[in-house]
Amino acid sequence: MTDFRPRVCAAAKQGALTTADLALWFDSAYPTMKAWRWGIHAPNAARGAQLDGRLTALEQAVKEKQFPLALSVRAAERKTVILAIRHRYAQL
Repeated sequence: MTDFRPRVCAAAKQGALTTADLALWFDSAYPTMKAWRWGIHAPNAARGAQLDGRLTALEQAVKEKQFPLALSVRAAERKTVILAIRHRYAQL
């Protein structure tokens, strides 16, 4: 998972995603996602395949303009919208 951090950072930048958004996408705790994103430590190998699949799906969602979210999406709706997009891309 040596390329995980640069790929996450690129997707986050292109998709205007916060660390909290990424934590939702990867189903990880906020402190864990923060550590992955800022290079404090890398994801463990046990979750490697799952995380790689989710990262590929996130990159595809960003590429297909699912992110950044529309300005009309309120903060209270953001979690629901992100999880719905994740669910759609998990089916691919």
